[in-house]
Amino acid sequence: MIERYKKSQLDLLDWDAKKRAVVNDARCKLFYTMEHLKLMQENKDSLYTIDKAIEDIKYAFDELVKAQNKYDYSKLPKDF
Repeated sequence: MIERYKKSQLDLLDWDAKKRAVVNDARCKLFYTMEHLKLMQENKDSLYTIDKAIEDIKYAFDELVKAQNKYDYSKLPKDF
């Protein structure tokens, strides 16, 4: 029983770590997108485009959708 509990806790920690990594990746993408848009605003000759900004925002949005999914509680032992 203790081993099953340990496994469920490790699974929960792994899920949390992956979720944090996904959110961090999305936040970085949004940060860099904002920075590029600021540069575009200041410099009309920027290589960054509105299409690229939309692509980057969509990527971050899709990553955040993954992160909003709840932990699969069916993986927890039933007899605790």
